[in-house]
Amino acid sequence: MSTMVRTTPRALMERRRRLLADIHMGYEELRTRAFTYSLTTEELAVWHAVQDIDRLLNCDGWYIRVEDRDLYAVA
Repeated sequence: MSTMVRTTPRALMERRRRLLADIHMGYEELRTRAFTYSLTTEELAVWHAVQDIDRLLNCDGWYIRVEDRDLYAVA
């Protein structure tokens, strides 16, 4: 059973920024390493989380517009 979580795009962007900072990588480097299958287990988990956030924000990872509206995410 899934849990519904209420969040804002701004909070998701902050979460995304922290995830990338935790592994000391930018989006482009993470993406490149993901496509060459050279991520550690932790980095792969971050890659999947970043992809999920990007899907929720309806963006491709390169440009994200943040608005103050609520989004619903399944956790």
